[in-house]
Amino acid sequence: MNKPEFHLEGLKKAKWHEHVVRFAFGGTITVIAGVVAHAYGPVIGGALLAFPAILPAGLTLAMKHDGRDAAIDEAKGATLATMGLVAFAATIMAIRICPFPLTIALAVTAWAIVSGGLWLVVWGRR
Repeated sequence: MNKPEFHLEGLKKAKWHEHVVRFAFGGTITVIAGVVAHAYGPVIGGALLAFPAILPAGLTLAMKHDGRDAAIDEAKGATLATMGLVAFAATIMAIRICPFPLTIALAVTAWAIVSGGLWLVVWGRR
């Protein structure tokens, strides 16, 4: 597993229509989540919004441009980010009695601790 890096030249690899595909994936998943939320309630719809909307397109493009290992690293990063979102949601649900600003602050803190901690565990040793 490679340590994540940031390279601006990676933006030049994707063609304009590939960005349209990402946008379409994200928009479609968001619309589906909205329809489900309207039909079955916000808890179910919110769970669908937690799905990384552009992950399928992102993984496809990573594999096409940078190979299988890059796509695997992208998926691992998305998994870590999802764990952070789970911590955020669990914190929101656990402390409903707090004022809203405090609840959000605590949830963001939980997200940062979980996401950052997992990042250090997975990639920090390198």
